[in-house]
Amino acid sequence: MLEALDEIDWSRLTYAYGPALDVPDLIRAVAHGSKADAEKAWYELYGNLWHQGTVYAATSHAVPFFIELVSDQKRVDAAIILQYLQDLNEGTSYLDVHGEGQTLFGKKLSDEELRQMELELVWVRETRDAVHQGLPVYQSLKGSTDPEVVEAATSLVESLSND
Repeated sequence: MLEALDEIDWSRLTYAYGPALDVPDLIRAVAHGSKADAEKAWYELYGNLWHQGTVYAATSHAVPFFIELVSDQKRVDAAIILQYLQDLNEGTSYLDVHGEGQTLFGKKLSDEELRQMELELVWVRETRDAVHQGLPVYQSLKGSTDPEVVEAATSLVESLSND
């Protein structure tokens, strides 16, 4: 599990605070760490790959690993992973969140800011596309014996059908 995690050059991908170098370790902590390590990793992942509702270049590259984790029917944290995937799918770009069309905080966006917003919206599309790839897994989890997993899977599937 997670064999391909080191095949990605995370140093070339960014998230909220710069290069996404720690993403593999954070995903491994979620996958194999103690409860305390996993909780700390989730805090970091929410702050880095989905910061205040925004997604980044690294976000879409991390999604397949969360799908891989949640496909393991024995995971006790499947509902948490499904919720995270739904949050990622609903993420948007910084400039889109904080801007109003062609302005940011009431000031017209520069050409550079407009190019940045276009790039950020590519990251949003790539993240949504990556989350959509797991649809068969999420649908299968609607048959789980864990009511929290059923609820999270159902919510995610419904969210994806509304995209």
